[in-house]
Amino acid sequence: MKNFFNVLLLLLIPLLWNCAFIKWCIETRYDAPLTEAVIPESTLAFLDSLSKRLLSGDDHLVLHRVDSINVDSWNNDHDFGRRDSNGFYVYEEDTMFVIYSDKNDSELLAKTLEYARSAVRPLEQVMGQYYYPYMVNGRKLPLYLCTDEDNYQYACRSLCNDEDDYSNTWGLCVQSYCGYDVLAQGITLNYGSMSRISRDPDLDLKATIWHEMNHYVYFQSIDLSKEITMHTWMYEGLAEYFSSNVKRQTTSLDSVEKKAVYTNTLEASFDPFLFNYSGGELFYEYLKATYGERVVLDFIQDIYTQPLSSALTELGSGMDKARQGWVGYIEKHYI
Repeated sequence: MKNFFNVLLLLLIPLLWNCAFIKWCIETRYDAPLTEAVIPESTLAFLDSLSKRLLSGDDHLVLHRVDSINVDSWNNDHDFGRRDSNGFYVYEEDTMFVIYSDKNDSELLAKTLEYARSAVRPLEQVMGQYYYPYMVNGRKLPLYLCTDEDNYQYACRSLCNDEDDYSNTWGLCVQSYCGYDVLAQGITLNYGSMSRISRDPDLDLKATIWHEMNHYVYFQSIDLSKEITMHTWMYEGLAEYFSSNVKRQTTSLDSVEKKAVYTNTLEASFDPFLFNYSGGELFYEYLKATYGERVVLDFIQDIYTQPLSSALTELGSGMDKARQGWVGYIEKHYI
């Protein structure tokens, strides 16, 4: 009999422990994660600069800190586009994307979906992987397609929860983070402005989708538990480099950009702000021309998990040597 009770006790202890653990998981499932406490200080500094940066010119927020990301946050049923009563038409037949559009235009919707799907395989090749819904808690990537510029402004302000002016942009990728979790709120697309300004608005729509989807994958890929570098030229230049597969983004430099080549270092975001796009793209172009495409892909993988200086060391370079090579490449081909 004594042996029976001993065996019963041995069985009950782990059972009670598991019950207590399950109860704790249920009670705390909506709590904000505590993992942010172990994000390295230097990485937090970059994240804070992205969260707190005031909008000026083209410098728009791309990543916001939020108090919590709970299980319901990932559900597309809670998207702004779906809950907004003024609204957007909802198209969710696709397995990877849900489109919120201010116009019921089946042809334009089909093109938008085609352009988004066409970016997936190239993103896997350049960025290392694409984040399908099953990898992000079942969440489809929301696309806000706006044929009216006021609706675009409204969508951007609603996703960013501010009253800033987004009229000078054609696209925005809005993401939130809490702890190690990064959630894509959505990509906004200013097709109204493209149609008014561009000679080929459909080509610019595709290039913009590719650019913003590159941001989506980049910020899903970075490891917030590591010390990493997020200068603006690194992710904006990378997005331009990637979208140049659709439409060449940097074909020449104006006088201001040419001057900026000599006044900027790789150890900070570039000034003026727009040079983060052209100068950043030309850095990746320089890497490809000098070391080959395979090295560019390895470099991208490295900056997900380590500081820029370490990634350049992995290249067999260093900060000074890389800057000299980048400047020399631009002098040869663009100045």
